[in-house]
Amino acid sequence: MNFSACWIAAARWSSRLDFRPLVSALDQGPAALIRAGAPASFIRDVGKTASVQGPAALRIDQPGYPQRLLALRRPPPLLWWRGDRDVLQRPALAIVGSRACTPYGRSTSAALAREVHARDATIVSGGARGIDSAAHQGCPRGVLVLGGGLDSGFTPSQHRLHQEVLDAGGVLLSELPPRDPSRRWTFPRRNRLIAALARATVVVEAAEKSGALYTADAARELGLEVLAVPGRLGEKASAGCLGLLRGGATCVTSIADVADRVGQPLSAEIVATLPATPLVLAAQLGQTPRAVLAMLALLELRGIVERMSDGRYGLR
Repeated sequence: MNFSACWIAAARWSSRLDFRPLVSALDQGPAALIRAGAPASFIRDVGKTASVQGPAALRIDQPGYPQRLLALRRPPPLLWWRGDRDVLQRPALAIVGSRACTPYGRSTSAALAREVHARDATIVSGGARGIDSAAHQGCPRGVLVLGGGLDSGFTPSQHRLHQEVLDAGGVLLSELPPRDPSRRWTFPRRNRLIAALARATVVVEAAEKSGALYTADAARELGLEVLAVPGRLGEKASAGCLGLLRGGATCVTSIADVADRVGQPLSAEIVATLPATPLVLAAQLGQTPRAVLAMLALLELRGIVERMSDGRYGLR
């Protein structure tokens, strides 16, 4: 797809300006942008920018753009993607943490992701080594939000992870033009997208100054829940999580603590739609029958619903 210099410059400015009021002007060029009130420094950048052709991208004003990103103060005007975009419609949790993780952190991350996957949900991460990559071992059909463009340079291990996610039906996303490399400052802005695409953010392991804490901060700014896995006292990889817990994050005491987060919104929707059969519920809610059956089983165990003789479920 080909995008004009105005749109490419806007993509690079996405963390500095809300482009929603300027969308129509971006199609008309610099003169229209000046009339619409765009900053002079942005207009100068447009003059230095070339149009770009690359992978498929979604504009902020197009159908299919992830609605959760609109909760951000400055949502990306363009979102490049590769893979199956349908996975963005699934309930999701962000699982993030340290690159230099412990074996305990790695196994915990994978176990949490497996349970999320079993609920017919998905995970969002930045695809870094350590906690992020371990999470995708447990839930390969996930969402990777990259710190650079989709066609920028990646290590062999990153390429392998990207391909595993794509082969499993997942999706790669970036707000940066395809060949723009990742930089130190692109990761904090990337982290706000990870938080916005998920129902909650889980920090498995994080050092005191870990980048995962930026994702937790972004989730809190959006009013979303932050959970942290407690670690051993004195362990460097646990310092960030212990700080989050001290600051009011939800303590993860079991795998179910995390997995229930992807089920709670669907649970409320199911209860509001009863009585009905699982297939009817799935059609009404836009969910897979598997996801609805899993939530009905959980609600039945909790004594909230019951299965009637005709196959429908109703409130107990």
